Amino acid sequence: MAVHLHVHTSGSLLDGACDCHKVMEMVKSQGETAVAITDHGSMIKAYEFYKEAINAGIKPIIGCEFYTGEHDDHNRFHLILLAKNNKGLKNLFLLLNKGYSNFYYKPRLSRQMIEKYKEGLICLSACLGSELAKNFFIKEEKAEQQIKYMRNVFGEDFYLEIQANTLKNQTKYNNFLQKMSLKFKIPTVVTCDAHYVSKSDYSAQDTMQCMGIKKKKSDENRMKFETNDFYLKTDDEIKKTLQYMDSDFVQQCINNTKIVADKCDVHIEQYDAHEMLPALPGVKDPDFMLRQLCNEGFKRRLNEGAWKGIPIKEVTDRVRYELDVIKQKGYPGYFLIVDDFTKWCKKNGIPFGGGRGSVAGSEIAYILGISEAEPIKYGLLFERFLNPTRQSPPDIDSDVSWLRRGEIIQYLIDKYGKDNVCHIMAEGTLSLKQVITKVMTVYSFEPKVIRATTKEIPDTVTTIAQLKEHCKDICNKIGEKALDDMTRLEGLMAIASMHAAGILITPKPVINYFPVRVKDDIPICEWHKKICEGLGGYKFDMLGLKQLDIYDYALKFIYKNYGKKMTIQDLYKIDFNDPNIYKFLNSGNLESIFQFTGESAKQVINQMKPGNFDDIMVAESICRPGVKEAQQYLKNKKDFMEKGSFEKPSYYDFVKDILDESYGCIVYQEQTLMLFNKSGNFTLGEADKLRKVHDLEPYRERFVTGWMKNGMTEEQANELFNRFDLGYCFNKSHACVYGMHSAISAWFMAYYPKEYMAGAMTIELTSQKPNIPAFMKTCKKLGIKLIPPSINDSSDIFVANKEGIIFPINCIAGVGESAYLSICKNKPYNSFHEFLIKNPKKDVKKTCVVNLIKAGVFDCFNSNRSILLSDYYNSRNEDTEVFFYCDEVQMMYEKEVFGFTISINPLDGYVNKDFLSVENGTNTVINCMVTSVKEHKDKKGNTMCFLELENGVCQFSGVVFSRTYNLYKNLLKEGMKLKLIGKKDGSLLVNKVEVLT
Repeated sequence: MAVHLHVHTSGSLLDGACDCHKVMEMVKSQGETAVAITDHGSMIKAYEFYKEAINAGIKPIIGCEFYTGEHDDHNRFHLILLAKNNKGLKNLFLLLNKGYSNFYYKPRLSRQMIEKYKEGLICLSACLGSELAKNFFIKEEKAEQQIKYMRNVFGEDFYLEIQANTLKNQTKYNNFLQKMSLKFKIPTVVTCDAHYVSKSDYSAQDTMQCMGIKKKKSDENRMKFETNDFYLKTDDEIKKTLQYMDSDFVQQCINNTKIVADKCDVHIEQYDAHEMLPALPGVKDPDFMLRQLCNEGFKRRLNEGAWKGIPIKEVTDRVRYELDVIKQKGYPGYFLIVDDFTKWCKKNGIPFGGGRGSVAGSEIAYILGISEAEPIKYGLLFERFLNPTRQSPPDIDSDVSWLRRGEIIQYLIDKYGKDNVCHIMAEGTLSLKQVITKVMTVYSFEPKVIRATTKEIPDTVTTIAQLKEHCKDICNKIGEKALDDMTRLEGLMAIASMHAAGILITPKPVINYFPVRVKDDIPICEWHKKICEGLGGYKFDMLGLKQLDIYDYALKFIYKNYGKKMTIQDLYKIDFNDPNIYKFLNSGNLESIFQFTGESAKQVINQMKPGNFDDIMVAESICRPGVKEAQQYLKNKKDFMEKGSFEKPSYYDFVKDILDESYGCIVYQEQTLMLFNKSGNFTLGEADKLRKVHDLEPYRERFVTGWMKNGMTEEQANELFNRFDLGYCFNKSHACVYGMHSAISAWFMAYYPKEYMAGAMTIELTSQKPNIPAFMKTCKKLGIKLIPPSINDSSDIFVANKEGIIFPINCIAGVGESAYLSICKNKPYNSFHEFLIKNPKKDVKKTCVVNLIKAGVFDCFNSNRSILLSDYYNSRNEDTEVFFYCDEVQMMYEKEVFGFTISINPLDGYVNKDFLSVENGTNTVINCMVTSVKEHKDKKGNTMCFLELENGVCQFSGVVFSRTYNLYKNLLKEGMKLKLIGKKDGSLLVNKVEVLT
């Protein structure tokens, strides 16, 4: 049987449609014992392919179809390289990385690179896109020279590659290769250049290719495979395709594939975890150093009053226990690395968070300052963070400044070496809604039809198989052909991006262990974090969190306005049970509160009426999907607030200490761990392992007998166990530290709303599509004055002063970087005339000056913006007519240069309602201004319209059906101030219109 030596998985992004598992199933069914992976310029799927092959009893051959070309040309030829052994695998890693230094649309290998790193590699001449094929079609002698060169470089490990496909040029090329094989006595192999597993996958792969090149199936002259035979063929199919060639030669080519396979023997083994941990420079004994740092941190926290009300012996016992576990598992060095960059950030004024995820369960992390949550106080478990019974590394997730994260990474590079620090790959797969959207797009469905289709899918349907079973109407709309493509493409990788937080640090260059690609000069490990960790690598998660930058801006404004100096770490020491925090949270103004801006979170807060920090932690948990006892919690809390008690099961007294904090409900993973542990038959480490067990039934007897020894009846113990089929509970450690952020943002809004909102609006400017009006709405609700930009007072950020928030100059349309820099350099200005003199026209062009005037930056010199415009046009000897200045003109100017109005709202003086707070299904009356009218033909051909509306408090949409539209068509114009009467059904269904006077 032929061994497939040329196979493209989904690691050949949006080109290869072979799923690794399905490849092994096909190979096994064909009776083959080995198979190769040769993705285009990528080794993303190499390890997954390797593991699938090993599990299937198939020999994995690791290779890559590289691009080749010289530094001074624009060629991107193809060349197959296969690893014979682990030295060859490392050379594949090296070549993959080196190719980025010779980049031309793709990373390319030069001859010099190939010659230098050829050891342990087998070379196949590749497809019609190879240098050999290109030379052959130019001049046969040139191709012969290429063959001699490759034979000279690789010796007996060079093979000519004929391919079993029906492309029009393949026959001629294959015959040439046969001739060269005989002439130079070079062995030849046959491949299928498989881009999909079976012939029936052709359409799906074609659809995937359309996604990659952003084309539709119906597009003419698009790139596509000319034939449908690029799949894993059997020997008989190969021979039939190559029947024009000598049959003995074809059989020998098949036999040679086995010879190549026999030459290859690669083992990707787990590295020694202790050897993979980079050493902190200058530290000889990591355990001694960690203990010394803990002593220092313990004294500091003690002086801060950290353990008020907690017996110190309980703290010291916990610290000793954690240190012993950390030492036993060999992770002191890991803590030292995190402690080092944590301290560096704080020393250099880089906003650093209070921890994220399970690390908050560690007393050591708290003492060192890696986390800001005291775990004993909040009932957080160390075993949830570092399980003594499980051989897995600690996972310390740090939140850092989003604006300055790059400085931290540069610090790590400087400390551990440029080649030893690397980002991690994140794989984006085609999930249900993604595959539906992309495939329907390729099949030329209208975007609105695609959106409507995905909206129809119930939340319970998560796969195409479930869609076919439960959503027949949707399937009929999609059509059989597109649906079949979706079935075949679902779950395949479509995007390879950089992980938002993960940084890999290795003791030697990363390419000694893992494949590394380069994007925008940033090295990215091609294997995702679970693979890296599974093989012994250490990743350090540093998530850029914009919330920290908001705090940083707010604290600077507070110091400027009130002289009060605080650090971000001081924020974690505020009273989290301050009544003013909860007064603000219960005011309903949650648009600016961390983690509580979503609709589900608003509903939870509205129902539970938080009154203390425990409530915030629960809210962090139950506003997420999947916490099955969330509704029971809300009911029990309501009963307790109204009646002083809630309904309890008969066994409640046994578990009261664990469940009382959440009114008898299980909302945290830690509660599950403690319930198993309290049974007496499970350690906390064993209980933590059960979080990832899908079927807990085998553990029932052990759990029940344990609780029966503690006094429960068998029936009671079984009743408690039955509650554990909860699917998803939340990590309390994460709920605690992120709950702190929610409380901190509410504290800011209670005491320093201007400063906080100015910081939030500044950070919003960094978004791809900043939504400043949403923040303005919150400011107006809270009575915060919004001040148009001022030529002398504004900068490139929103600034909070004692009067309100001043807009920045660079959010005005037409103010580019050179204009802004010039304006700043030449400050201050005493008149508009001085501004014109100081700023060269090449930097501050006419459009920029006009927009600055319209924005009001020169109001300090003359508040009549039309007069200033006239003066400016006159100074240029331009006879341009200017509108008479009035409120409407001012609004028009501001909308033109900002996209919204700042100083005046057309509905000032009217009673303005927040439409977003109106309940669905209720009738309402609302004052608003029309900002957009779009006519539309309904199913009967009658004209109706869709409205975009705003009233200074909110922006919302309206629908006017044909009958109503005919009555009020003359009033429904852009800019009209109206009173609309109707019913809320997502949008406002308008049934009556009146003009506001």
